[in-house]
Order: sequence, then structure tokens, then C-alpha cells
Amino acid sequence: MTQPTTVGVAFIWWEESASERALRLLTGHLSKLHDVKARCIAIDNSGSCPTEIEGVQVIQGDNSLHEFSGWQRAVDLHRRDPPDLWIFANERFPAYPVPYVESLSGPVLRFVQSTSGLWGKIDRFPTPTFSFGLEINSWITTCFFVISNSALQRLGGLVSLSEEDFDALVPLEFPSGSGFFNPGAPVDPQHARYLQNWLSPEEPTALSDRWRGAAAGAGAWPSTRAKLRSVLNEQLLSARARSQGSPLLPWRITRSLVRVSNLGAVPRSTAELLTRQFPKLPEIGDLAIERRRP
Repeated sequence: MTQPTTVGVAFIWWEESASERALRLLTGHLSKLHDVKARCIAIDNSGSCPTEIEGVQVIQGDNSLHEFSGWQRAVDLHRRDPPDLWIFANERFPAYPVPYVESLSGPVLRFVQSTSGLWGKIDRFPTPTFSFGLEINSWITTCFFVISNSALQRLGGLVSLSEEDFDALVPLEFPSGSGFFNPGAPVDPQHARYLQNWLSPEEPTALSDRWRGAAAGAGAWPSTRAKLRSVLNEQLLSARARSQGSPLLPWRITRSLVRVSNLGAVPRSTAELLTRQFPKLPEIGDLAIERRRP
């Protein structure tokens, strides 16, 4: 008998009602997958999480690096007995037009494990940029993603920029100049411009949307700065993974490859090779989602 795929679920609990609904949706779906064995951890980053949730281990978070510090705490808790894969999520994932939970199946999870990849919704810049010595052109959005434990172990952790690292890059006070970053920061000017345009309501932008919390001026700088840190950690997670040979697996293409592989139309080895050899696949796979956004 085939052993079930073990999955660790690290869920960030923030706004109470949204967190309760999102966690119930995710754990309810995983409980129906007979070939998957999940262990769920809720990280209380807001102080509003119940101390006991049936079937879920509740731990305290500190929100020091928003989701990333909480997720890393869950990983560290199970370092001696890690699962085959990790699912990382926050309470906002149901609000996005991506069927994250509905797309998860035993075969999809095993595919992510076998490719040592990262799975989810992929975003991108119009043109590639190079920052921190890494190419940053596409990345897994981290409201909900799956990563194989082997890929996570190679990364050494989820956090790319600690508080100290970030403080050296971005001023604590509202920058009086035209940019967000300190002089000498290893950030490509094009990359810096994309970030500033996305986070600022008054900047012209070539991107398809803006941050929903975008606000201008010194009064908004603490929240803008915190969001900038989260975005950099999100983008650098994928950039580091890709540099180490882990593919980014767009949810739609992965689901299709798994289906044809299971039907025998494409050997699994070939399907896995495709995810490694064609970096533009993520862009193709997500175009339909972008067009369907209201």
C-alpha cells in the first residue's frame, strides 16, 4: 500500500472571521483527500485566535516579519520530523480569483514533491530585473503556496531579508528623495521603480494593478515600508528557489500536466522536465486568470 503524502499546513490567523472561514475551507478539503495526511498549525499573529481548534495546533506568532516569521516558526517546530510538503497560507486567500483549495489533490501534491518545486499563482514584472544578484521576473504569490520540503531545506528558511537586513536597505524615516532605497542597495533601478509604482497611489505604473493599501506621504510610510519588506521577501523566496533549481509551478498548468500524465498521454518524467525547461510556462498559464479579473 502506498504511503500517504504528508503535508504540513502553516496558516496565519489574523482577522478573526476571515481566518475562521479560510482555515475551515482548507482543512475541510484536505480531510477529504484519502492519500494525504495533513497536520495543521495556526499561527496567531493578531491575538484573536482561539487557544484550541479541533484538529489544529495553535501557536503564538509575533508578526515581526508579517506572515514570514510566523510560517518560519511553524517550520522550526517540525524541523526534526518534517512533512513531504508544506502549505503556507493566510486568511485572505479565498478573496483571490484562484481556486487554490479546489486545485489541490493527492496527484498535484505528489507532483510538487517529485519536482522539488513551488506551486501556486504566479505574478510577474513586464521585463526581468536583477536584484541581490538574482533574476526577479516571476514569483509565487504567498497568500497561498505549496513548497516541497526538499526545496525548503535547500533554501534554509523562508525569510530572505531579516529586520536588520531590511533596515540597511530602506530608511526608517520617510525618504526625502525620489526613491525608497538607500544609496548602494543591491536593487536594480527598474525593480525599484516597479515596487515604488505599485506601492504609491500617485506614481505612473506599467503594472496591471496597485497595492490595495497604497497611500502617499510620510504618514503612510510605516505601512508602506512594512509592505515593501513583505513583497521583497515574497519575490526573493522564488528567486532563490529558482537559482537552486526548484521550478515555479503555476496552478493551472500543473493541474493539466498531472491530468494528462495520469491518463498516460505525457510520461511523468516528461511533464517534470517541461516545468524545468520552459520558464515562460508560468506566464502562459496565468494569462487567463489575469483576463478574468473584475
